[in-house]
Amino acid sequence: MGLMWDRMFWGQPGKARDQAQREAGRRIMEASQRHGDIWLASKGHLANALDLAAWGHPGDSRAEFMKLMALSRETNDPRPRGMGLYGLAILELFAGNYQDAIENADEALRVSLNPIDRLAAISYKSIAMILSKQEIDTAMNMVGNAFDGAVENGLIIFLSAGKMGNGVGQVLQGRMAQGIRAIEAASREYEGYGMVAARPQGDMFLGETYLQIALGGETPPLSVMLANFPFLLRTLPFAKKKARHYLQKALNGFIALDAPSFAARCHYLLGLLEKAAKQSSQARTSFQEARDIAASVAASNIVADADKALAELPA
Repeated sequence: MGLMWDRMFWGQPGKARDQAQREAGRRIMEASQRHGDIWLASKGHLANALDLAAWGHPGDSRAEFMKLMALSRETNDPRPRGMGLYGLAILELFAGNYQDAIENADEALRVSLNPIDRLAAISYKSIAMILSKQEIDTAMNMVGNAFDGAVENGLIIFLSAGKMGNGVGQVLQGRMAQGIRAIEAASREYEGYGMVAARPQGDMFLGETYLQIALGGETPPLSVMLANFPFLLRTLPFAKKKARHYLQKALNGFIALDAPSFAARCHYLLGLLEKAAKQSSQARTSFQEARDIAASVAASNIVADADKALAELPA
């Protein structure tokens, strides 16, 4: 089990890592069956599912999370259900289905008995709230409390995505330069710990944040614009360039990690940038690439988003 968690965050990409993970998962399940240990079986399914999610295989990951739900029904034990629900919240968060992520996290909090599972559910619920721009102040307080709980219990591996999501929250609260610096700092921190996905994950957060700045949307209040005037002056003329830079870096990183669903997400976001620039041919190529990769790993949300984007392009 320890080796599985180690390889999840620090393993070198490739078939050897993947095969070792699946073999370790098989051995854990054999041991749990031999000893009738529901807790070990639950943690084995969880480790396998989270590994598959972290390395870009959402379809296989979802199947493992559903095994947790089935184990809970078969044994009338709520613990595997709590793990499965917060795991499904993570998948929905990665997929951009933020409301589903929040609902799964809420249900996990309702049934979970384990403090670690509750901490994970709160963390991912708060990130989903931030990214969906729901009750951002409340969500920022929640994620801050989750940080405190994780640090207090020595669970710093929980915090990489949370710290990056916290940076996005600061941007949405109007502290734009501070938020960008927070994403960059989290990326450097976890890269310093040797976590192999930290850099491309941070690049994707930065790329998508700059993409939202570049594409615009709702005009922020005048007070926010004035408070961020130096940042906006430095950033707005170069936001598209920065978005492309970070998204391309993230794409290259996820390709090197062989993390297909994340690579597909980067292709899709680059397609949005190209579509906004009226580069229809390049956008079509990016959306189609995103769709093809996503379909291969059952990342159905990206398939649907890419199909919609392709249909909107001029013939």
